[in-house]
Amino acid sequence: MRHPPPNSFALLLALGLVLGWSVPSRADDPGDIKGLQTTLDELDAWIGPETKGDRWRAYLRSNILRQQLALGADADLATVAEVLQQYRSGIAGLEMRRFAAVREELDQWLSVLVANSDQDLPTLVWTLRGQHSPMSDERFAPVRQELRDRADELQQVIARSNTAERWKEHLRWDLIEPHFQDDVAINRQSLQDLESALRRFRANQPGLEMSAFVQTARALERYRELAFWNALSQSRDTSAFYESYLKGLQEQLRRHLEDPTVETARKVGKSLGRIEHQGQSPLLLASIRDRFSRPNVVAEVSVAALNDLAEPISRSQPVRDCVLGATVRGTALTDGEVTLTAAESPDHIRLHIQLAGHITTNTVGYKKPVRVRTTGHTNYTAFKTLYINDDRFHASEAHVSAKARNHTRSVRKTGGNFGRKLIEKIAWKKVRQKKSQTERITAGKARRRISKEFDERVISALTRGRVQYEDKLRLPMVRRGLVPEKMQFTSTAGQLTAHVSLATGSQLSTDSDPPSKDTQNDVTVQIHETAVNNFLPFVLAGVGMKQDTEDEPARLEGDIPPWLKEFAAKNKRLDSSGLTKVDPTQDSEPKEEFKPFELTFNTDQPASISFDENRLKVRLRFAVLKAGLDEEEKPLENWDFLMTFHVARRGNEIVLTREGEIEVFPTGFDPRWDTKMTGQQVSYRNNLAKNINRKAARGEGIPSEIVIPELKLSEDSQIQRSFDLQQLECDDGWLTVGYRVL
Repeated sequence: MRHPPPNSFALLLALGLVLGWSVPSRADDPGDIKGLQTTLDELDAWIGPETKGDRWRAYLRSNILRQQLALGADADLATVAEVLQQYRSGIAGLEMRRFAAVREELDQWLSVLVANSDQDLPTLVWTLRGQHSPMSDERFAPVRQELRDRADELQQVIARSNTAERWKEHLRWDLIEPHFQDDVAINRQSLQDLESALRRFRANQPGLEMSAFVQTARALERYRELAFWNALSQSRDTSAFYESYLKGLQEQLRRHLEDPTVETARKVGKSLGRIEHQGQSPLLLASIRDRFSRPNVVAEVSVAALNDLAEPISRSQPVRDCVLGATVRGTALTDGEVTLTAAESPDHIRLHIQLAGHITTNTVGYKKPVRVRTTGHTNYTAFKTLYINDDRFHASEAHVSAKARNHTRSVRKTGGNFGRKLIEKIAWKKVRQKKSQTERITAGKARRRISKEFDERVISALTRGRVQYEDKLRLPMVRRGLVPEKMQFTSTAGQLTAHVSLATGSQLSTDSDPPSKDTQNDVTVQIHETAVNNFLPFVLAGVGMKQDTEDEPARLEGDIPPWLKEFAAKNKRLDSSGLTKVDPTQDSEPKEEFKPFELTFNTDQPASISFDENRLKVRLRFAVLKAGLDEEEKPLENWDFLMTFHVARRGNEIVLTREGEIEVFPTGFDPRWDTKMTGQQVSYRNNLAKNINRKAARGEGIPSEIVIPELKLSEDSQIQRSFDLQQLECDDGWLTVGYRVL
């Protein structure tokens, strides 16, 4: 449920109190059933006592509902949910006003019952299992129509350019188009085709952030999910299938609450996404999401650090001016110091910028028949306020004050000595008479110039910051459908903070708060493992690695993100394509015969990490593993490699050192909770583990050490400051990195 902004709510409340409004509200007492009782009685009278009315009462289980109403706050959640399900079944007639009124009151009552229930979440999953409506053709038709409408709008948008066909080719339009027809076959292959097309929509490709692309992607995602349930409903009663599905969710949720793992988080999130796409069990969704909705990324910067990093102003520029009819030429040296202060703000960052400095001028003024040399000193202050949130970066107008003092060094007659003393005496007198006026003019010009330059400087920095924010963070998330529901910027007198919940509808955030930070940190970034795991599918899905011959390095294939290419280029064991060849002098064992290999990441969850006890545990999920097989041999599918890295610091660097052997498990197998594998899986697992660890021992493939370099200022910066790694903690799902500015 979305609430109005706090300020808007406060304004409405104030107006209500002033005007004496009486704002009706629904009861939050589960024993208050008056509204539902009234609408049910009205419905009962409206459908009448005849046979038709009895059939409606039997279908809607009115007698059972009245029994539950008699119990009030002690009503059974499961029974009430089953009755509500009848009202939501979508059969003809239930759209009429009196049925809708009971349905609305019943839904509200069940919400209050759930809110006041002491049932734990796993129990609630099973209690609300009756909240299921089969995905009939009637329910599915609007979903397909939505896809058609959004696709038509997108085609109209891209048709305005000369790149329409290239866009369609990139988006695999040929795989989407058949689904505009009612008679399209829904099967495993057609659903996989839609998944392939959706990945193209979710690529970090400039342009895909446009509304037409985003809306089409959302419609396609919902259509793909519901097409499966619609096809399933043609051959079976999906209620039983849905109950079985919820049984699995109940078990995974129980595990996640008891001892969370990346697997339990992945499975619970995926289940919630499927339920939400179907429009099922809204109370269940709200209850679980409310529990796992805390920010999983927190970044804090102290105002003191910002002041340390603020570059002073020092520049010299020529003076060309006209003051009281005199032509003025010379130089001006401007010095200034920037001071930042923050104000308390709960829904955006409010940052005050003050620029205070001094302008020294050495000028010569020419006005026939004299030349006047002057030294000027102008003290100035300038003030602006920045307002920063996710929607926009905004700056107030500059307020500038300046006070000038001029010292006349000399007045000389030009053009010969005739009458020099008299003319210079008169000129000196006029200079003294107009000194105050000249200083006011000088101060005014300084105010206007400082105001203009201050505006340009701040707006330029603000624009660059917004562009970087959009290009590096927001737009990539929009393209990938990963725009956080919660992205809150706040400020206090001492620090600026960003809280982000990075999760889609098919993913979980966390239910834990970040650990305490070191009080000496100037910059602190805290990332929960769910944030990383929720992001990885959008950058690694479908990426693969392949090596055909011994003489060439392994290469990365697919839609490879730039940061991965950059990391590959910087890492000692990797070049810009992939793994480098191994130095044979480092082998302690006889060299094995080379075997070509091919690995392709899983598209659903290609990789995941966990933070615990100063260790980073990495799980790489591969959909395809092919090594040294003949063409007719079937490659291995759906196997995961698990490895552990110890996290430590070396000076200001973060060093990840691999520990122990690499483990191998079937995709989806959770070593914390699962215990059984098939005999074939055990055999494959042993062979894979043996081979991958032998290669790792020779320095092939997975590096034994990864170094994350120290944080540095830009080479263009004039500030002589460094970042000292003050805090590095990796535990209980959170990674905390803190720096001091020295």
